[in-house]
Amino acid sequence: KDDQYRIEDYTIDLNVLDLKSMLDNKNDFCLFLHDTFCGHCHEFKPLVIRYILETKNTIYSLNTSTAALDMQIYEVKDANGTDIFWDGNNFVYSTPTFYFFKDGKILKKQVGTTNLLNYNLLKKTFNKYLITSSATYITNADLIDENCPTYYFNNSSFALVELYKKLLATPEIQLNLVNTIKFSMIKSYIQKEENILQINDTTSYEEVLSFLGLNN
Repeated sequence: KDDQYRIEDYTIDLNVLDLKSMLDNKNDFCLFLHDTFCGHCHEFKPLVIRYILETKNTIYSLNTSTAALDMQIYEVKDANGTDIFWDGNNFVYSTPTFYFFKDGKILKKQVGTTNLLNYNLLKKTFNKYLITSSATYITNADLIDENCPTYYFNNSSFALVELYKKLLATPEIQLNLVNTIKFSMIKSYIQKEENILQINDTTSYEEVLSFLGLNN
């Protein structure tokens, strides 16, 4: 069942130090805390994947089955100094839990409940805290709009994730989105008609805008 809904193929998989760095940098993001052996987590995964595919919103994930020791060792606090995994002297966490961070501060903490297993309610809850993109997520090559540039992406690094998020948050950018994460040999690039812009860790937002003719 878990192989069918590999959340790591759709979210940005974090370790504890990644999470700490994002909070220290006061980033805005959503974190899905899940566990390999959590039955409710497996119920949520197809709903979270469906939400990502429909909205193109970026969601990060942390698997507590592999990260529990680091969660205890490293001090992970939000920008307000609130402990993420400790309550006083007690190591406490629940799965599934969704954290919504704004400027590195906990904006909303939603412990998974049967209520959110209703997809419409989950989507409504997530949309309160995440901005939806107008780009088109392509799951079938026949759906590609040839009048729009196509972004073949694989968010394998934080630099690529941040660039991806900036592009999705720019309303005037219309893109076909093709996730190549299952094909690691394919590098990220944007194709506009016959022209191609390779995307890597040093590609700037301004460089993409220039390539798309939106830098004026």
